[in-house]
Amino acid sequence: MASNASRTNGRAPVQRFFFEESNNLYNEIISLHDFVQPMSTAMWHFRHVIDQELRADTPLNAAQLAKKYNTAPKTRGTTNLLHPFNTISWDDQRQRIAELALVNIIAIFEVWCDEICTKLGRDDLAIRLQFPTNATRTKGAGSAIDELTTTESSPLRGAIYPALVRSRKYSLSHLDNLLKCFRF
Repeated sequence: MASNASRTNGRAPVQRFFFEESNNLYNEIISLHDFVQPMSTAMWHFRHVIDQELRADTPLNAAQLAKKYNTAPKTRGTTNLLHPFNTISWDDQRQRIAELALVNIIAIFEVWCDEICTKLGRDDLAIRLQFPTNATRTKGAGSAIDELTTTESSPLRGAIYPALVRSRKYSLSHLDNLLKCFRF
């Protein structure tokens, strides 16, 4: 995974969870959001900039638009801006942004599964955490959780577990449905 500084865009990483791997997961998701939201806003704004250029008394052609606006360092300066900002709809662009975010969220989750299972000394369970539980509870996340919790720590169960299950983000009862969406 990325370094703490890049993961949190220069902010101090958040330490909310017992396992460092879960803190990393959280910080990666926040970092992704901190990239996707401004990117979406910038694209929405740039659509209007290109539209204004095309409505001007002397509209710019593709080459002129490229020369004027394709100035970001280490990027291709000849990209045709007419196609993405005049031909492709905003809804289609939003869908592509969502697809990019989703693919990244999936990768972040898969890395977390690997890291948390390694931390717990059960590398073999990482893949099972990524699938819904089967009817006999012998495969999938439920069976992995059952194996990980066969031995409990009474102090941890008494001190940490009650606060965890009261959290509005606790959704063990919805885990299999969430994993069905994830697998889809």
